[in-house]
Amino acid sequence: MAIDYWPMTNNHPAEMSDLSSSLNEAVAADHLLESSRDNILALLDGTSSPVAAAAIDELVQHAEWKELNDRFFKTLAFGTGGLRGRTIGRVITSAEQGVGGPNGRPEHPCVGTASMNFYNVSRAIRGMIIYLKSYLSVFWTDRDFSESEFGQIPIRPNPDCDKSQSVPIRIGTRPNLSKS
Repeated sequence: MAIDYWPMTNNHPAEMSDLSSSLNEAVAADHLLESSRDNILALLDGTSSPVAAAAIDELVQHAEWKELNDRFFKTLAFGTGGLRGRTIGRVITSAEQGVGGPNGRPEHPCVGTASMNFYNVSRAIRGMIIYLKSYLSVFWTDRDFSESEFGQIPIRPNPDCDKSQSVPIRIGTRPNLSKS
């Protein structure tokens, strides 16, 4: 089953309203952390993944508040070891299990802002792109040799840095942007 994790779209307002009510009730009863509720709603607002919506719905329906708190109490942040988080929940939902994956693992990683999954990897990639844009320029040219020879040269943010710090950027011919 192909899952579209990109581009980001909003879920149906009626479903979000019902879920918000359930989450607010759980917060009021001290079953769910406020940060978990806020992160659940932020994740659902930032993904079009049917796995995410189904997994969260199943955990809420089964009152798996401890699991929801574990998966959503924070958002992953870069540390000295990069991004680190669980990929398989302690409670595996039927949406995450899917048809199963290799070695008996679920088909999909666990849903959560404190878990390592497609949502968080895409957040990290978007952050990396924003960061790199401040150091690099990507351009196109129609000149001879641009794609074949010059396009293979790694672009470095600093001429004194070593090769391990280089960032390979492909330079090719300018795409046709005309509206023909």
